[in-house]
Amino acid sequence: FNRLLLNLIVVIFLLGMVLILVVRNFFHHHLTDRIQTKNLSIIKNLADTCIEPILTSDLVRVNNLIENTKSLEEDFAYIYILDKQNAPTVHTFARGFPEGLTRINIVGQGKTYQVKLLDTGKEIIREIAVPVLKGSLGSLHVGISERKIRMIVNTLIYRMIFIMAGILLLGITVTYFSAKATLRPLGEVAEALRELGAGNLEQRVEIRYDDEVGFLARTFNEMAEKLALAKEDLKAAQTKLVQSARLATVGQFASGIAHEINNPLGAIINYVRTILANPGT
Repeated sequence: FNRLLLNLIVVIFLLGMVLILVVRNFFHHHLTDRIQTKNLSIIKNLADTCIEPILTSDLVRVNNLIENTKSLEEDFAYIYILDKQNAPTVHTFARGFPEGLTRINIVGQGKTYQVKLLDTGKEIIREIAVPVLKGSLGSLHVGISERKIRMIVNTLIYRMIFIMAGILLLGITVTYFSAKATLRPLGEVAEALRELGAGNLEQRVEIRYDDEVGFLARTFNEMAEKLALAKEDLKAAQTKLVQSARLATVGQFASGIAHEINNPLGAIINYVRTILANPGT
């Protein structure tokens, strides 16, 4: 009983853990895609807004637009714009534009955007690049801190795991008590079988439910009843057999005594008959 119950709980726990991992992966990809879609919409709007000042070579205004956007979006690590020759025109880097960054994420021809994951050594940056005016004015690049995205995703995932862990614990608890209540009659039947095997033919099982377990208990009681009757019949037959054996012994003893008495008695009778036949002899 305990081993069966333990195996059942282990199976439910393992299934719950697999479900949690599946849900975690699903939510991680789903929420990451949603956050990226939201940020992509902001970046494309910013690229469209920069078209007019880029055409008029108003780089001060372009710089103000990207600085304001970066200050409003906390998870934006940096913003920069490359011209058609992939040379930086404006950027938000306080210590100067990083060397080699222009060659890392080049938007391919015909693409509406491109995403690259960059490892800065301190954190992972998700850089999204979009063409400005279909690439004729260069491209706009925004680096988004993965730390912020992962923090949001992990917070939601942890909440989901906590909820599912609670549901799992509740399920295990309900399963434990349900299985215990269901399997208790089987344990009683097993114990009754042991008692019956030990010779206690008066053992009976209480029938609580009209189901398979109840049918088993009823069958056990009928079997025990038949065994008890068979024992009574056997005991009665043994009693009769003993009585018959005693009567046979008495008969043999009486026959032996009669035989021993008949022999001398026959001789006496013969002598008496001889005397009576010849009284003068």
